[in-house]
Amino acid sequence: MKKLFILIMTALIAIPVFAEERPISAEQLPAKVQTFIAEYFKGNKIAKAQIEQRAALTQYEAELADGTKLQFNRAGNWTEVKRKNSAVPDALIPEKILSYVKATYPDAYIKMIEHDDRLYEIDLSNNIKMTFSSSFRLLDIDK
Repeated sequence: MKKLFILIMTALIAIPVFAEERPISAEQLPAKVQTFIAEYFKGNKIAKAQIEQRAALTQYEAELADGTKLQFNRAGNWTEVKRKNSAVPDALIPEKILSYVKATYPDAYIKMIEHDDRLYEIDLSNNIKMTFSSSFRLLDIDK
């Protein structure tokens, strides 16, 4: 029991040692991230960039001059796009999700989209939040 306690305490102490967030220059972002920003957010400069590293996770974050926040995984693939006062570019939204939103909430736009291997989460301009499966089936609506 004492060994288990020591093991748990060591793990809890060691976890923060492996977590690090630090600012980086825009040029230090992976080329794939820089290309993504240039393609989908033309003319919008990178105001801040950082890398977050934890034991088995590396991710990049960028904030653009207009307040848009972007997150990318280790491979440079986007995982989250959050806009302040404008829509996420339609080209980033899977067609089935975009069609559903436009048909169901024609006066709203998608201001945030986040995804992983299992889910897509979106926030609309009318404060409705939705969760879709990776096969684009609607799972939840939070009004």
